[in-house]
Amino acid sequence: METGARLDIIAAYGNALAGRRHSVSAESELPHPMGVIHDALAHELKAPTHPDYLEALTVGFVQLASFLPDAEAHQVQHAEDVLLGARDLIQEGTPEARDRAVEMVKEIPEDVPAIQRRVRERMEARLKEAEGLMRGGREGEAGDGTP
Repeated sequence: METGARLDIIAAYGNALAGRRHSVSAESELPHPMGVIHDALAHELKAPTHPDYLEALTVGFVQLASFLPDAEAHQVQHAEDVLLGARDLIQEGTPEARDRAVEMVKEIPEDVPAIQRRVRERMEARLKEAEGLMRGGREGEAGDGTP
């Protein structure tokens, strides 16, 4: 992939990251297929066109692991919204508000913590992969099996 195309892919991905409100996003929100973005970032980490941006590239590479299948992303996003709402109720300080907050939190699906744990593990693997790429290792060397 030529440098201009690679940098365009990375810039479009950066715009997608900049507009996030949640810790995860749906894969459908990516401007290009995940594998294309992964490859563009991996190439830049191995042979940076702009070395001053290595930290930003690394963050973007790691954050790619936080793009999930749409249904899972929406579950986590909803849970985060519920927790924010519950926090606001608790800050009201009334017993009624606290009771409503507890009821809201009970609505969070049980599998959300497992999804969040899996994202964290994938992000840790991405960081190791990025470090390997910057040291001159092979792409995917310390990866998690997904682009």
